[in-house]
Amino acid sequence: MQSKQWTLSVGLGLLLVSAVACSFSMSTANISSLKLGTDKTVSKETTSFSATDTIYGVAEISNAPSKVKVKG
Repeated sequence: MQSKQWTLSVGLGLLLVSAVACSFSMSTANISSLKLGTDKTVSKETTSFSATDTIYGVAEISNAPSKVKVKG
């Protein structure tokens, strides 16, 4: 009985130490808006395109913890 309690205590202690020692960041970063158009600056937002159009997108990222890069 004593051995099981000791093993449980050591296991919980190691779990607690590892949780405190690990530095992690949880972010709720998301794309809050996306505009599509046929020019690089998306000066005129478009919702329909022809088969030969090049489509450009401009996204706004919200809740980002710091400077981030987004690829799509």
